[in-house]
Amino acid sequence: MPSGQAPKVIALTLSVLAGGAIVSGYIREMVLASTFGAGTIADAYLSVMTVARLVCDIGPSAVLLAGVVPVMSSLSNNSAKAMGRVFLVTVGVTLTATSLLAVALYLLMPMVLTVLGPGFDEPAHSAAMAMSRGIVWFLPLQSATVLFSLFLNSQGRFTGAAAAPLLANFAFIGVLLATESYAPVGRLWMATLLGPGLTAFFLGLQCWRMGLFVAGASD
Repeated sequence: MPSGQAPKVIALTLSVLAGGAIVSGYIREMVLASTFGAGTIADAYLSVMTVARLVCDIGPSAVLLAGVVPVMSSLSNNSAKAMGRVFLVTVGVTLTATSLLAVALYLLMPMVLTVLGPGFDEPAHSAAMAMSRGIVWFLPLQSATVLFSLFLNSQGRFTGAAAAPLLANFAFIGVLLATESYAPVGRLWMATLLGPGLTAFFLGLQCWRMGLFVAGASD
């Protein structure tokens, strides 16, 4: 990290972004509650989203957190092409594995909901299954966001990753406020996917500008 004033500026920026993420997360929950209240739709969404987040956190996100930064930091003195090759292989494996995991989660969702929501009636169960068709794709999108964040962190670029939760929360809020005429199920899965989709795009763009999307021969 640079010496002098730069670390203080970075620390202050990260603190502001972290505070913004907390506040925007609270606003997100308030908007969700005020839009759908406490009922079938809210219960179904929270159940499906909890499962998706749990699977993502203990699966791909945990693996990436354990491996990406140490590996990329060790390659910091290598060529850009060598780093790019590791980056592209990691991206490909992550997206393939998490997409398969999303399909598997959708197939298993009826059984999971039976265990986690034994009191669900037929409308709630049907709504949860309808939501899960879209929400399971939170896994590859969120995993891509985590992956790009970690690659940027390993190169000393922290601001983009710190801003990701803020962007995701406001995207969620924006979709809910702008789609009042849409069916509740569609509104919720669009709101859920837009945030990680946007953050993955913008963080991936930063990685592209760093030259990481260029592969070279293996050392």
